[in-house]
Amino acid sequence: MRDIYVSARETWVWLGPPSHDSDRAMDMLQSFQNRHPSHTELGQVSQGHWDSIGNLMRRSWWTRIWVIQEVLSSMRVDVWCGRKRIGVGCFVRLEEIRRDFAFRHIPTQPFANILSNWSLNQQIVRRGDAPLFEWMADTHKFESTLRRDRIYALLGLSSQESRKAVIPDYSSRTSDTLLSTRTTAHFLIEQKMLLPLQSGFFRKAADLDLSSWVSDWSTSQAGYVTFVFGSAYNACGRYSTTIPRFSPPFEHLSDCPEDGSLILRGVLEGVINSAFPMPEVPSYSGSNTEEDLRSRMLRREVTRLTCRDWKEICDQNSSSDQPNLPESYYAAFWRTIIADRLFDGSGPPGLEHGRYFEDWQAGIDSDGVTDFRNAAVSRCAG
Repeated sequence: MRDIYVSARETWVWLGPPSHDSDRAMDMLQSFQNRHPSHTELGQVSQGHWDSIGNLMRRSWWTRIWVIQEVLSSMRVDVWCGRKRIGVGCFVRLEEIRRDFAFRHIPTQPFANILSNWSLNQQIVRRGDAPLFEWMADTHKFESTLRRDRIYALLGLSSQESRKAVIPDYSSRTSDTLLSTRTTAHFLIEQKMLLPLQSGFFRKAADLDLSSWVSDWSTSQAGYVTFVFGSAYNACGRYSTTIPRFSPPFEHLSDCPEDGSLILRGVLEGVINSAFPMPEVPSYSGSNTEEDLRSRMLRREVTRLTCRDWKEICDQNSSSDQPNLPESYYAAFWRTIIADRLFDGSGPPGLEHGRYFEDWQAGIDSDGVTDFRNAAVSRCAG
């Protein structure tokens, strides 16, 4: 299917029939074709116009996973709604405006990530060297009618290695459970790191009999872990300049056990005594200033209380018969909750930052405490 769109002279997108305000939205987007309006101009746009654009961007086309391949593989893309037709560049410009100015007027939808990096994404698709794993992480909020199409729809965008490893099969021979198992195994071979085991693990479908190490790549609302720091912090005291890598338990996908078992060799470095999730406090994305402030304060307080509970558990597991161990536990603890990075990403911070945790818990405010608190909230609460 990818070859069809690559060779097409032009691709038309059909958003659907016109609505009471779709023509107004399309006309406004057309005015963005070759220019970026100033903040003054955008500030004069009526709420009715913003609402019409919001309604247009809520149409189901923007959430479907198959359309990504169709538009990114095409040389030219025009978007139709009713009798109105505009170039896809108008929507690329709209995403720039949304991020820069109108984020409270225009809803965020899954396709925003595609539009925000439009030119780069097209180049990546034409090179054909992007691993399937990267596309899975970038498109996890898209939807498909068939569960397995969450994977198959991205193969045309992915590298040749990924297309050889994951071959579309809609027969009963390949169950959704087997597909997720083989896909996770492929990601381990491809990435040579443990990150695939941390990704896509939330909200596994209840009807899939997946092994604990297998991610449910078919769930559109799965959670995906991304590594955002320049170097990894290890509580045992070692630093790494890259994401930790390992030798996969199998060299070829055919070596993956059919029963879903995963056997690894390793070295015991420590024992996890307790594990608790961070309570989820959804961030507020609306335009009400008071609600936004209330949400921020709640996230800060939940993070503070959770870190306090974690610290108590840490203290209970420290042992006085090992010299300096309580201090080691404490340093490892406060560095871990901020990923050993300050809020701006710089680090590792000096030992003096250890006191900011206690000051934060005690309600003492200062520049250092504020930076520590913001780092902890961003690393723990997301």
